[in-house]
Amino acid sequence: NFTVEAPPNVTLQSPQNNNLSNINNLTFIYLPFDPIGIFNCSLFIDNFINSSSASITNNVNNTFTVNGISEGVHNWTVGCTDIFPDFNLFTANLRNFTVDITPPNVTLNSPLNNTNTLRSVSFNFSAIDNLDADLNLTCNLYINNALNLSSINLTNGSSITRAINNHALGLHTWNVSCIDDAQNRGWSNKWMYNVTLADLMVNASSISFNT
Repeated sequence: NFTVEAPPNVTLQSPQNNNLSNINNLTFIYLPFDPIGIFNCSLFIDNFINSSSASITNNVNNTFTVNGISEGVHNWTVGCTDIFPDFNLFTANLRNFTVDITPPNVTLNSPLNNTNTLRSVSFNFSAIDNLDADLNLTCNLYINNALNLSSINLTNGSSITRAINNHALGLHTWNVSCIDDAQNRGWSNKWMYNVTLADLMVNASSISFNT
């Protein structure tokens, strides 16, 4: 008599390694396979068992759904045990994933709210994100509720200035939105500024000469 034993195989399907998600309810998909059958499988998150199931369909995709995963970087894998008499255990290699549900915090710096400016205005703003991996945020500048400048690259935690000329006289509003790597969009407050003429102005068209 002799016995041949072989552990099952588990292929992690989704989420992919280094996946970035802006929701904290995730479905983990895996493919278990064993020639004689699967006894049970367990989902591991951050090296601890999160849930287990004995209702496994062999050689097709199976799932675990987890709600309320905390923000931050995590790892996951699935381990499966085949049926009697072997009970061999196999665990797939770890995959990393990040949950980021917090949008960037966008702050307007200048011009200050309810201040007077000239027709050329320099807009300065900053943004901070808690989990932006590559340190780059993408921002849009709105004037009077209309998009004026788009795809402004801003380093996480820094400020940037953009100048816009030829403003019409009168009151205007401005605000900024920024998007992080997980596509969370954060909005600043909306500030007002008043475009006025200078206190002293020299206009060449008003200068005349005689002999």
